[in-house]
Amino acid sequence: MYGPAAPYIADYIRLLHGQIDSATHLSMWAEPFEVNYLSPATIAKADSLFDSARVAAGEDAALLDRVELAHLPILWLKLNSFSQGGTLYVKTEELPDYLARFTAMVDKHHIVETGAFQNDFGKIGKFIDRVRAASETEFYNQWWVIGPFDNTDNKAMSVAYVPELEFDTSKVYTGKDGKNVSWKKYGDLTTGYVDFNKAFGYSEYTVAYARAIIHSSESETAKFGVGNNDGIRIWLNGKMVYDYDKAALGPNQHFFTARLNKGENSVLVKVDQLRHGWGFYFARMKGSVQ
Repeated sequence: MYGPAAPYIADYIRLLHGQIDSATHLSMWAEPFEVNYLSPATIAKADSLFDSARVAAGEDAALLDRVELAHLPILWLKLNSFSQGGTLYVKTEELPDYLARFTAMVDKHHIVETGAFQNDFGKIGKFIDRVRAASETEFYNQWWVIGPFDNTDNKAMSVAYVPELEFDTSKVYTGKDGKNVSWKKYGDLTTGYVDFNKAFGYSEYTVAYARAIIHSSESETAKFGVGNNDGIRIWLNGKMVYDYDKAALGPNQHFFTARLNKGENSVLVKVDQLRHGWGFYFARMKGSVQ
């Protein structure tokens, strides 16, 4: 089927099998917005293999088309990363070219769905809409985080742990089960999802905090998008601006507006955890707020 390109496609398949077999974040409970089994190194290696496959295919148009079709899942992954706030694979200025390549392939081969997911996640049309919407969204994926703290009675969202009252990266606090916790940096350029399970390790019945700075060139009202698992509270410059006690995972599941000061604005996010997934998305919508 792949002729002279076959060795490179075979290496690609083995690469993916090895990556998934060794994945440490495999979970039957995970949502599509929470899990990515393919590391940046894996994606780079896959791209290299497909470059070699194209060279091997030469001017055989039919074979080149089959190679591009085999590469389509990697292209989808890059666009999916962008749709969730990732900046590593696709830059905003590169998006038109990536989308043109993707839509040309799915249209040519009449691909309308990538799989049976809840809420139309696998629908190609909905996927393209999410990708385009992300180009009008500024995700925040660089944070200071601290936790976990105890939430055994599921009432910790109403408990003001010390990091809720002060920000001091030099201090050590008492977390869940008496363990020492302190502020540490967290960032992931492949997604806008702040994964507390990744930051702290899996735990149950806990809460954690994340802090970031928003810069504004002027005093203005801004619109923000939120997705969370489980409940979430958000403070802007010390004032609570958002409170939602149910899980709503995925980018921009809910929106709120808040006033930004000119210069630096502090954002504090608190998310509780019962079981399974634990984290949040936080983004600012581009453009003026009516």
